[in-house]
Amino acid sequence: MRGGPGAGDPRCSVEVPGNGTRALDSAIEYGCACVQFWNPNLTPADIERAHANGIVCNLFFGDRPDTPAEAERLFQMGVDTVLTNYANHVVPVARRLASRGIAAR
Repeated sequence: MRGGPGAGDPRCSVEVPGNGTRALDSAIEYGCACVQFWNPNLTPADIERAHANGIVCNLFFGDRPDTPAEAERLFQMGVDTVLTNYANHVVPVARRLASRGIAAR
């Protein structure tokens, strides 16, 4: 059974610094619903590959994005959810993009 949104499988594969795309490979292999990337390793190709496999892309950013422009760049790249300590930079951008029909959480 393949995971992904709506498949009833809540597992998430988490990338840690230094493990590159292994988290995405594991998410695909184990049918995870989402993958949590660590920003420096994230590429548009990774997001496309995850989405092609029905996997939601979370991005752990900790003390970033430190500007609204950086948050917008991430959402425009296809990141579904940005986890950050700077919600004041992410939430207004997500709301503005959502009002234009661009999914962002």
